[in-house]
Amino acid sequence: MPELVGSWAGHWEAAAIAALLVTQLLLLGTVIRLRSAVARNRRRLAHLAPEVSALCSAGTGMGERLVRAEELLRRLTERHDQLELRAGGERQYAQAIRMVQNGAGIEDLVTSCGLTHGEAELVVMLHGVAETG
Repeated sequence: MPELVGSWAGHWEAAAIAALLVTQLLLLGTVIRLRSAVARNRRRLAHLAPEVSALCSAGTGMGERLVRAEELLRRLTERHDQLELRAGGERQYAQAIRMVQNGAGIEDLVTSCGLTHGEAELVVMLHGVAETG
């Protein structure tokens, strides 16, 4: 019996060593495949680097154009607001002139057109219907 145990022990050692060798060979194969994949990916990345650089440059250029367009839009909006205010004031005075020509008084202009008392007086003086005596 001791002889049987000793022979089994030798077989177990040999089997364990064989298993370790197979495992090492599998790991070595995996490492070789991984290194090959890494090399392929590095080549792909090197090929893509100029394209990525071009895209970054294009993005920067677009960003600069967008900043200029936003600035232009801001200036145009301000100008539009100024013109709108001016046109609103002109409509206000045109309405006041028509009202005065139809006989409206200073208080009517202040209330209806939003003119100050002095503005209303001036419109009445300039455009009021002269009373015939």
